[in-house]
Amino acid sequence: MTFFRKYYAWLSGFFVFLLYLLTLAPTVLQIDSGELAAVQAKWGVAHPSGYPLFALLGFLFIKIPLPFSAIFKANLLSAVWCSLAVVFFIKAVVLLLERSGFPEKWSLERDYPQKRKKKIDKTGIKPETTMFFPQTWPVVFAAITAGLILAFSRTFWFQSTSVEVYSLHLFLLCLLIFFLLNAYFAEKNDQEKLPLAPWLVVAVCLALGFANHITFLLIIPGLAFLFFNKEKKIKEAVRKVLLMLIVFFPIVAGFYLLLPLRASHYPMINWGNVTNLKRFIQHVTGRQYNVWMFSSFESAQKNFSYFLKKLPEEFAVVGLLIALGGSYIMFKRYQRMFYFC
Repeated sequence: MTFFRKYYAWLSGFFVFLLYLLTLAPTVLQIDSGELAAVQAKWGVAHPSGYPLFALLGFLFIKIPLPFSAIFKANLLSAVWCSLAVVFFIKAVVLLLERSGFPEKWSLERDYPQKRKKKIDKTGIKPETTMFFPQTWPVVFAAITAGLILAFSRTFWFQSTSVEVYSLHLFLLCLLIFFLLNAYFAEKNDQEKLPLAPWLVVAVCLALGFANHITFLLIIPGLAFLFFNKEKKIKEAVRKVLLMLIVFFPIVAGFYLLLPLRASHYPMINWGNVTNLKRFIQHVTGRQYNVWMFSSFESAQKNFSYFLKKLPEEFAVVGLLIALGGSYIMFKRYQRMFYFC
C-alpha cells in the first residue's frame, strides 16, 4: 500500500499508456501526421511555427532501435507524451487539493507514516518536516479520477493515437502547471525569503513549451497572476522575473535557431526554406495561419463558442457535472486558484 501511495501517479499513467497502445494507429491518421512523421524521421522543418522541439525529440526517438516502422514509432511517442501528461496532471491535482485544505480527519498519516527529514539549526532540531506524499485517500482518488477523465476525453485520447505536436504540447502544459503550483505553494527558506529555484524551473518549462508551440503564450496571464500574488515585494519580484527571462530566452532562441540551421542543409521536408530573416520571422510567428491564431476578437470568439459546443462530447455529462462541482468547491475554498484554473 505504501508503494501505491508513492507511485500512484506513475501507475495511473502506465495503465493509461497500456490502453492507448490498444488504439494506437499503425500508420498515418490525422491531417498533418504524414508531414509531421516525415519531419521527425528526417529532422526537417515543419509547417509554421516549425515546432523545433517536437522535431528534434521525435528524430531522436525514431532512431531508437525498436522493431517498428518509423511511422509507428512516431505514433508511439504521442502515446508516451499523453501518458506522461496524465501523470503530471494527477500530481498537480493532488498538490492543489492538499493545499486547498481537505479535512484533516481524512488523514492516513497515523496508518502510513510519511518519510521525514530533520533540519538542524543553532537551537537544535527543528520540528520534523514531511516530504511530499498524499495525505488522504479522498485526495488520491479524486486526482486519479480527474486524470482518467482527462486521459479518456475525446480529443485528448485522439492525440495519443497518432503523431501530432499537440501530444507533446499537452505533456509540457501539464508539466508546467505542476511546477507552477509547486512554486506557488513553496514556503519561505531559513532566511525568510521565498525560494528562487522553483520559479526558474517554471521558466524552463515555459521555454520548452514555446519551443514546441507558440500558443503557450495563452498561459502567461495565469502564470503572472499566481506569480504576483505570491511575490509581494516588488523589488524581489522584478529580480526574479529578470532571472527567469535570462533562463527563458536562450532556451527558446536555441531551439528556434535550429530551424534555419536545418533548412540550410535542405532536408526532405523544408517548409518555407527559412534561410533568411524575413522567412524565419514569418515562419516562427505563424503568419500563414494568422487567420486562425491571434487574428481578431471575432476569431477568438468563434473558437471559444466551438469549444463550449464540443464540451459535452469531450467529457460527457458526468464529467462536466464533476467539473462544475469541483469548480464550486474551489471557488469556496481557494478563490485565487479558482481564477487561475
